[in-house]
Order: sequence, then C-alpha cells, then structure tokens
Amino acid sequence: MSNAITMGIFWHLIGAASAACFYAPFKKVKKWSWETMWSVGGIVSWIILPWAISALLLPNFWAYYSSFSLSTLLPVF
Repeated sequence: MSNAITMGIFWHLIGAASAACFYAPFKKVKKWSWETMWSVGGIVSWIILPWAISALLLPNFWAYYSSFSLSTLLPVF
C-alpha cells in the first residue's frame, strides 16, 4: 500500500475518532440549550482547533499565512 493511502486511512481514523468524541463534553452541560452546545462545539472544532493544531504542527505557519493579502484569504474562509 502506498504511503498516501496509508496516511489517508490514518487521517480518516483520526477524523472518525474526533467526530465520535464530539458529544462527550456535553454530558457536563445538560442545562444548556442545544443551540448553545452546537455553537460552542462548532466554534471550537471548526475555528479554534484547526488553527491551533496547524500552528503547532506546521513550521512557519504564521509566516506563511501572513505572506498573503487579506483580500486573498477572506474568500477562502
């Protein structure tokens, strides 16, 4: 099996485990409305974690993104 396929399977497993763990912390916040839980979960998992993990794992992450203009980056997000 090629390295790309192996890494694809690995990252798929990481994504599946992350999706399965999404609801685990919500046992502690049963009094919250579902909108609040989804808002907090969405902000953390769609905005904060991708940037934080990318900054930790990728060398020169901030230098790379600062090399683009804001008008180039905004349509992507």
